[in-house]
Amino acid sequence: DKNATITGSWTFTEANKYQVVYNWGKDAPAGKDAPKDGGSYYAGDHYTVDTTYKKNDTVKGEKDGKKGTWTFSGWTDPNNGTMGDKNASITGSWTFTEEPAKPEHPMNPGTAQPGSINGNTGNKGTNSSANVLPKTGDATSAPFYVGVMALIGSALSALALGLKKNNNQ
Repeated sequence: DKNATITGSWTFTEANKYQVVYNWGKDAPAGKDAPKDGGSYYAGDHYTVDTTYKKNDTVKGEKDGKKGTWTFSGWTDPNNGTMGDKNASITGSWTFTEEPAKPEHPMNPGTAQPGSINGNTGNKGTNSSANVLPKTGDATSAPFYVGVMALIGSALSALALGLKKNNNQ
């Protein structure tokens, strides 16, 4: 019995690598870019979701020309931190809450009332003729009405005296 020699060769083929890709899905605040993950992962590898943005983080901003606050709702990771057989797409979502409308100043429509919501400067208000509401009633005609009442009173007194004189005759 002789020894047999078996010769073989192997070729190494690396398994596919995948990436973690972040996106905002729909709306997001201006200037807030989705995170980037520079790593490469094999199927079955574990990865950690980026923590740059955490649930309930807020950012002041605008949407459709209206001011308000963006609130981060969190990440959706369908793979739960374990790489599958394709790139992991992790979606972050934001919600926008518009600031309440500021009440208008009655003498200057289109401008915010001093001390109104988000316009409170802490300064005490001052009155000027431009910011004072008109008074009701007409104070300049008061002397006229007093004079008319005095005239009527005098006429009634004269009439009463005249009647008394006529009754005494």
